[in-house]
Amino acid sequence: MDEKTKILVNLAVSIILIVVILYFVNVGQILETLKGADLRFVGLAAIAYLTVNLAMSLRIMKLLEGMGKKIPLITALKADLAGMLASDFTPARSGYFLTAFILTTEEGIELDKSMLSIFGPQLLEFLFKVICTALLVVFLMSRSPIFAGHEIIIFLAVALIILGIVFFLALLFHPTLLERFSFAKIGPMKKLFSLFHLMRSNSEVMVREWPSVIGYTLVGWLAKGVEWYLLSRALGITVIDPVWDYGFFLLLNPFVTFVQFLPLPTLAGAGTGEAAATAVLALMGISLAPAVAFAFLTRGLMIAVDLLGVPTLSRLLRKESLEGVLDEIETLETRI
Repeated sequence: MDEKTKILVNLAVSIILIVVILYFVNVGQILETLKGADLRFVGLAAIAYLTVNLAMSLRIMKLLEGMGKKIPLITALKADLAGMLASDFTPARSGYFLTAFILTTEEGIELDKSMLSIFGPQLLEFLFKVICTALLVVFLMSRSPIFAGHEIIIFLAVALIILGIVFFLALLFHPTLLERFSFAKIGPMKKLFSLFHLMRSNSEVMVREWPSVIGYTLVGWLAKGVEWYLLSRALGITVIDPVWDYGFFLLLNPFVTFVQFLPLPTLAGAGTGEAAATAVLALMGISLAPAVAFAFLTRGLMIAVDLLGVPTLSRLLRKESLEGVLDEIETLETRI
């Protein structure tokens, strides 16, 4: 199946999933909830999302500087927004790869270096999303009467989180362990396998710049929590209370984005991400209409801000077709 056909199939699946979600919820109620959103909070949430992208751009800039390639912050930000826009409409958000291609074509940076600046930190983010997802599951289990008196299950869940972190660290630093999992080079694990190799082959840069990588990643995570918290306030949603809700959204966002990054036949997790957010909010006692409205608003705001990357993305696609760039990504992964 070629890339264009694959994208059309993913688009069809995403539309079907969204239609299914809307089938179970009154569309009129969703629209009324969205129409009543407090635009002051929405505007502040947009600033918070820009802060997320600014932190990611600073991280790119710092890693490239560590490899002897200095670029202005505005250049990194434009490339980041263009990549984010592409990721909004590509399976498993793989379109963010275009950020690296933009830096290579416009700044003359070697592709392996631009790729490392983008995806070296992604492994850290992946681990972070897994940890937050697991903690969210533990939190939901602790609140469910089903698990009352079965604390051992929660303890085992925490133990699995710790074992998972240790395993990922061993893959990075053990000399031969990664190669023993070479079967992971096929199927949905291929990109993750490639990221490990990128990290391993450039470990000197990552180790040297780890304080900056972790620092900017934390800033981005905290800003994303602010964004989702503000959007919940815009819709009048209170999950726990106005204070603890911020901590809840700090865990919910990584869980939803983790779902969106799964190699499912959808465009950027469209439909699956909304279903995941709605399900968790419903488990916390939020009515379906505001829960679905929140899920749609988070994606809508993200796309609206990412549209700032249109000029940069257009310049790249005038030089190369999207299909050609995606094919080149596959070739690069094979080389890795």
